[in-house]
Amino acid sequence: TGLDFLPNDNNIQALINGAAAGTVGSNEQGQVGVTIETSSNTPAGEYTLELVDSAQRSAAVVFTVTAVSAGEPTLAVTPESGPAGSQFLFTAENFDPSVAVDIALDGQLLGRLEAEADGGLGIQLQTSPDILPGTYTLEVIQGNKRASARFDITGGGGGGGGTETPATGNGIYLTLVWTDPPAQSAAATALVNDLDLIVDGPDGRVFGNGGNAPDDIDNVETVRIEAPTAGAYIVTVRATRVSATFGAQPYALVATTAQNFEANTNSVNLGPESKGSISGVVFVDKNGNGQRDAGEVGIADAVITLEQVNGSISQQSTSNADGEYVFNDLPFDSYTISVSLPTGYGFTTPQTFTQELSVAGAEVPAVGVVRRVFVPVVKK
Repeated sequence: TGLDFLPNDNNIQALINGAAAGTVGSNEQGQVGVTIETSSNTPAGEYTLELVDSAQRSAAVVFTVTAVSAGEPTLAVTPESGPAGSQFLFTAENFDPSVAVDIALDGQLLGRLEAEADGGLGIQLQTSPDILPGTYTLEVIQGNKRASARFDITGGGGGGGGTETPATGNGIYLTLVWTDPPAQSAAATALVNDLDLIVDGPDGRVFGNGGNAPDDIDNVETVRIEAPTAGAYIVTVRATRVSATFGAQPYALVATTAQNFEANTNSVNLGPESKGSISGVVFVDKNGNGQRDAGEVGIADAVITLEQVNGSISQQSTSNADGEYVFNDLPFDSYTISVSLPTGYGFTTPQTFTQELSVAGAEVPAVGVVRRVFVPVVKK
């Protein structure tokens, strides 16, 4: 936290050990708050965080990152950086053996795998050729145990190493436009309401229409950044002057780019598929012991309903002539399976149960049934 910065300054530069780390904003009292999240592969040591506001006033603080304690989960990545389309290998250690772990990229769940017998895990991540340059975080989560590793995608995919300049048309283009109220005939300036377009990014501040200061003449302002540097961009529409006579000033703001931001949902290879199938069988339990013994046949036309425990998936299937059924293309998760029988049958096993899908295929417990015999009321 910090005090005495310029009030309402949304362009306070944050630097860690002298390298740009983004921007933060201050409130009306000039107070700031910064959260720095480290990962398992952050090198241990001392770091200096410096904040510099728009008046070039600065303050700095030193903090220490300690090494991960022995026995705690860790995650390492090789290589730590590469162009779009690169493959990264993550190595996890010290998780509970043979227990499922969730894999997330920048908070987005990618799939579920199972830790090896020694508590380790290898994850292969294949990035898309269209992924945007920047820093990404892969996290492995197993209950309260978690470890993360950061890796960088450099510019100029396909092995260019970040030296290529994006072609024209791949930049960021913003347009601000508003319908200005009529000015008085004798007015020295035709513009009544003055709105300003300001873009703050890794390379500094850009004003609408390319000037060195806000445009106070036009009611259409544009910003064109042909070769945007990877990082965060803050777009501000500032009401520099609005006449109280005409009330609030509506406006339209359009931002376009030819870059494929969908590429953030990367094509990821996690080894085993992150989707799988659940299959099972409904059989005639002749001896009623709840287990499928030799010679016990399946029954057709049982209706099986599958519900995702923490999601929206709901599917139905019908057992075939051998009593078998299958649900395909299911994301790794927990599912509830319930069975409805043809008329004349009853259960010898539970009719509803929960199945965890964490590998490519899972076979649920067999469902046993017996014929029901209804004895009519007989009057003596």
